[in-house]
Amino acid sequence: MLISYLGEKIFHLKPSGIDNLTSFNGGIINFKNFQKKIYEKKNNKIIKKLKENFKFFLIDTKIKRNTSTFIKQVSNFKTDFGIIFENSINSIAELVKQLNKLLDNEDTDNNGLLYFDETKKNVFSKIFHINQNLLSIIQVSSKEIDYIVQSMKEIDVAAKITGAGGGGFVLAAVEYENLDKYFEICRKKVYL
Repeated sequence: MLISYLGEKIFHLKPSGIDNLTSFNGGIINFKNFQKKIYEKKNNKIIKKLKENFKFFLIDTKIKRNTSTFIKQVSNFKTDFGIIFENSINSIAELVKQLNKLLDNEDTDNNGLLYFDETKKNVFSKIFHINQNLLSIIQVSSKEIDYIVQSMKEIDVAAKITGAGGGGFVLAAVEYENLDKYFEICRKKVYL
């Protein structure tokens, strides 16, 4: 894990280490607040793992982001549409709260893996979709990313941009029963 963190420092200068921790351990990291205090449950585990509900894939958008252009685009949107920007950010914060509630449930198996029933799987997918729509509104997405996300939505796969947005990767949360459709659409649209 240390080697991957040092590698990330080359590209991001001051990485949080969260990507490395998640990649190394798997699962989801849940923050209590924006000062990056890691949320700890009673059992002091910082990572929640989902039991066989979803398989997560990264789809390379093959888009290289120009950071200064990207930041200017978002900043211009905020200047031109301040209330919409603020409402979108507040809505994203509410989605995080909804996700926290979903992850805080006690539906775990004997190994402590979090289990989502059908209703919770649907809520999880809706959170992905709504979050991506809000990110698109505030200009963090792109038409290429939106196209990939829409392609995934057509086969009931929840997807959203990762990282700072504007390019890079899309995260797809694929339910096991949708794996064949996922691989088929990725082959057709050359996402693999």
